Amino acid sequence: MRHDNYFTIEAKTHFELGLRKGQLFGAFLRATLGKRKRSDSWRSFVRRSKSYLKVTAQHFPQLLDEYAGYAQGASVEFEDLWTLDLLDELANDDGDHCTTVVTNNGYLVAHNEDWSAKAAKGICLLRRTVGDHSAFELFYLNTLGGNSISINSNGITHAVNSLDYSDRQIGVPKNVIARWLSDTPSPDDAYHALSKMPRAGGYHHTLVNTAGEVWSIECSAGRQVLTRPSTPFVHTNHYLSRRLADLELANDDEGTFRRYRTASASVRESMSLEHARELLSDSSLGRRRTAIARSSGLKCLVNAVEDGFVPAGTEAFAANALFEGSVLLENVQRK
Repeated sequence: MRHDNYFTIEAKTHFELGLRKGQLFGAFLRATLGKRKRSDSWRSFVRRSKSYLKVTAQHFPQLLDEYAGYAQGASVEFEDLWTLDLLDELANDDGDHCTTVVTNNGYLVAHNEDWSAKAAKGICLLRRTVGDHSAFELFYLNTLGGNSISINSNGITHAVNSLDYSDRQIGVPKNVIARWLSDTPSPDDAYHALSKMPRAGGYHHTLVNTAGEVWSIECSAGRQVLTRPSTPFVHTNHYLSRRLADLELANDDEGTFRRYRTASASVRESMSLEHARELLSDSSLGRRRTAIARSSGLKCLVNAVEDGFVPAGTEAFAANALFEGSVLLENVQRK
């Protein structure tokens, strides 16, 4: 069964990629901005967002080109799109709800992005190509992508978990960093560059290569920790590293600690796709604070190899993506 909300974009440049995104998703962006701009805080957010442009241009000018193309294609102002994608930094709003599980010796990555039933209206499956590089992802509209779960043409699967931390500063926004990391060919090289980069904030990033090796990178604005966990591995929306514990602001309003305990108790060293789906659909502890998943009604099953969705470089693997509500599973197994 194909997803009605699946799109492919092929572009020669980042500006062209953004232009096509704006043309495809502009109506949703304009509707979102129409609501946001009625807020008394919007002008202040726009003014403050400009402080993040210079440092971003120094590190990722190609991604600013993509924002510019997106804005042009959607017939909105660049500064409005830029501000919208920086609201976590500007409004200190990090209360998201997501769970990542890696098992089967690194060949099954399960990620639940179901933090709000309303979120399903602003997500789709997207295969994006710029030049000779591609990525297949669960894509959040109004962003550049890379901030959920994806697999790129280097064979790197990348999953993101929101975090809440006490240190913030002017730097490269975390959504820009997430997009850059989603394209990486080398998690080790990316971490080295990340550690030297001025950042406005941070996510947790799980990266898994086609050999099943796992990298876990936890970030705040000023600090970062790389670990190489064994599987099974679980991450939700709080820090696991004791080296970052003093920055922790997460509470259990969104159930991050309880979701972590539930998933850790349920995950097994070897799991079928169906069992992983059941794990991330677990609502046995309640639908609000302790559920791993919340239903939002969209359903899709995609065989990423047979349907040609997995980018070049991963043909040696059989991959299945399951999208139900806001749940995407990547099951990657050796043939």
